[in-house]
Amino acid sequence: NYFRQDNCLVLKRVVKSWCSSPYFSPRQVVFNQALEAHYRRCYNLSVTVLTLHMEGIITDFVRLSFKKPRFKAETALLNINSYMDDMPFPSLNFSDWEIYSSVISEIQVALTESFDFENPEAATNKSRHKIAHGHAIEEETEVSSLKRFLYLNELHRLLTAIDEKMNAN
Repeated sequence: NYFRQDNCLVLKRVVKSWCSSPYFSPRQVVFNQALEAHYRRCYNLSVTVLTLHMEGIITDFVRLSFKKPRFKAETALLNINSYMDDMPFPSLNFSDWEIYSSVISEIQVALTESFDFENPEAATNKSRHKIAHGHAIEEETEVSSLKRFLYLNELHRLLTAIDEKMNAN
């Protein structure tokens, strides 16, 4: 209800705040359209587009910040996890790390869950592969759509913190 109030004003502010990121800003039109779909209760549209763009954001980050082009999000996520393990962030508290860890874990599941064309029903509807290959056909909910926006917001916060840490060194 909080995010639905005032025509999704809070969620609009969240999405607008992503403009400062070089990994998010090129996708601003996509995010605005996903937000419009969410507002209109077209959750399959917002879930689909946001899930697919998580992969692009992560691979763009690793390519641009770490100078390591990665074709697969799984490898890019390993690079991010490795950096996080090696570089302490004293400005972040334990709660922040718990949130980041949880979000990265959820994104990792979505992007790397196995998918078998012979048995597409075996994958959850969170699977990027099931979504991208047109097999996620169950109706999505407002909660699942909102979760994608919130995962992206935490990803934005994490990538911004890593960039700030790298620029400080």
